[in-house]
Amino acid sequence: NYAYADRYLLQATIRRDGSSAFGKNNRWGTFPSVSLGWRMVDEPFMNNQSLFSNLKLRAGYGISGNSLGFDPLISLLRYGKSGKSFYDGKYITGIVPTQNENPDLKWERTDMLNLGLDFSLWKNRLSGTFEYYIKNTKDLIWTYSVSATQYYVSSYITNVGKIQNKGYEFTVNAIPVQTDKFTWNSTFTFSHNKNNVESLSNDKFKLDYIYIGPVGDFGQSGMNSQIIQEGYPIGQFYLWKWAGLNENGISQFYTKAGGLTINPSTDDRFYEGNAQPTATGGWFNTLTYKNLSLDFLIRGVAGNKILNVTMSNLNYLSEASHFNMPRMVLDEPITDNRSHYTSSRYLEKGDYIRLDNLTLAYTFKLK
Repeated sequence: NYAYADRYLLQATIRRDGSSAFGKNNRWGTFPSVSLGWRMVDEPFMNNQSLFSNLKLRAGYGISGNSLGFDPLISLLRYGKSGKSFYDGKYITGIVPTQNENPDLKWERTDMLNLGLDFSLWKNRLSGTFEYYIKNTKDLIWTYSVSATQYYVSSYITNVGKIQNKGYEFTVNAIPVQTDKFTWNSTFTFSHNKNNVESLSNDKFKLDYIYIGPVGDFGQSGMNSQIIQEGYPIGQFYLWKWAGLNENGISQFYTKAGGLTINPSTDDRFYEGNAQPTATGGWFNTLTYKNLSLDFLIRGVAGNKILNVTMSNLNYLSEASHFNMPRMVLDEPITDNRSHYTSSRYLEKGDYIRLDNLTLAYTFKLK
């Protein structure tokens, strides 16, 4: 830590961590960070102003590592049982490699740049912070298909993927009312984040996409609802697009060729929204009158989608004689044997705003 004239601030750290989960060539990782601060309010040119009681610019950059979220033995050559053979009058259990060794497997690394502004006005009656960040995560660990002529096993665990998050956050604290008997403190927070998969491949290992979010509804074994793909965020829905009912009262769906079908294939899916909100926010308040206080928190998100797989699973008319059905099936034609297909029909807006907490308290003064 270093401070000059109590206005120019510097902090730098470096750490070195080791994990036996990684390959023998990369078990140790070095993770530095540095931050700078400028207390503008203490500069001579701010001496004659009375508006700001605090004004500070900040900048920081750091690298961190991740060693959690996967099997600690993923870098090692592993064996498993494989059949039996008869030798010398008895059966012998064979063993074969089940996982390739990767001596170069290394830490997942995240580098983050952060710019911030802290302020306080009118003797701290209004204060807050603003943050802008760019976070790049690289060397993400995943399993890739490889040639069994070059490796023991046709899958290989290695570092390839890259993901970026960038956005901003701000917090505003205010004391709108302050008297001898009544005080109102209020805090508002807001954040926006944009996530993007930058890469899943390199010059040696290739991967076009990863399907996630299995639905498992009737007649849809092996189907997934989301896709991880370069150029799209994590949580990207990839679904059949519902086109209403045809003349026979059966659900139909758009095809990639622009037509309609009641039998969509896995190739007839579309990018249909994202599970990540584009904005989150909260508003916390404390109102105090003498010994009585009232606290409440209102919180909300916007811009995200929710896939109601439960509803699609229940909206299966062929099972009406076996299970309770939701009320919506009363409006379904009995001929619709595609009503349960997990599609954009069941993709709902995830926006909400709600009262998250409400507390009323009274403080007793005990002698």
